[in-house]
Amino acid sequence: RDKLYSQVSVTEGEYFKNYLQTLSLSNQRKVRLLTQDTDSLSISPLSVSPSLSGDDIIFPLGMFLQPLFHPDYPRAVKFGTTGTVVARGAMHLLYNHIEGAFP
Repeated sequence: RDKLYSQVSVTEGEYFKNYLQTLSLSNQRKVRLLTQDTDSLSISPLSVSPSLSGDDIIFPLGMFLQPLFHPDYPRAVKFGTTGTVVARGAMHLLYNHIEGAFP
């Protein structure tokens, strides 16, 4: 944790300034995650279609953004939507492989 907030200089009595620093640092990390080199992946993190990478199925971040997901939705809705999105993506990916496997 100390490394996580090492760039923030906390000043006693300056709550709002401290909060803005942590908020700014958090946003910088999010931007860095979304813009980092994705050459090792065959898809963009903001894509809405899963892809196969060897034995793995990659579900990009874009599949889990609004309008399907929202912080105010109940947990049951979020879990149900996650299951639906993952199952649909996996079936679409695997259908091409299954279709040709049976004569």
